[in-house]
Amino acid sequence: SDVYKRQDIGRAAALCRFKPVDCIIIDLETTGQAGVESYMAMKRAGSAKSAVFLLDKEQASWLECVDRETSVELLKPLMLGPVYKAVRFLVDRVRPQQPSAY
Repeated sequence: SDVYKRQDIGRAAALCRFKPVDCIIIDLETTGQAGVESYMAMKRAGSAKSAVFLLDKEQASWLECVDRETSVELLKPLMLGPVYKAVRFLVDRVRPQQPSAY
């Protein structure tokens, strides 16, 4: 049910408040539009720096308000490789660059 989905993303948001993350993966089929709203709140609060959204074509319009610099959308069906690459790309983008040891 939609209530369960909202609670599920709400639980993830609560966990991220205690331990902020560089990147979160959000399956919009599971969370519905609440996933987008929760991510936007997490981003404002600094508890999630970026997101990979897993979605169907019909859900793409839900992401119009999401910053494309810190998010990636992947259409279903998908394989694990693109998800890993998207997370790696976003984490590299949002983490401060470490000074060179040289």
